[in-house]
Amino acid sequence: MIRIISLDMDGTLMKSRFVDKVWMEGIPALYAERTGLDFPAAKEHVIGEYARVGSDRME
Repeated sequence: MIRIISLDMDGTLMKSRFVDKVWMEGIPALYAERTGLDFPAAKEHVIGEYARVGSDRME
């Protein structure tokens, strides 16, 4: 039984710049706003969390 279908739409349906802007600027900016951290500290934390989760997880 097929449980997951994953489509890599980066560069196909969405421009890579848009995807990068969301994950590397938008989410860290929201995290900074919610935690009171400055943007560079928030971005460093968020990118660390991305690395901790890894790219092979499916959830």
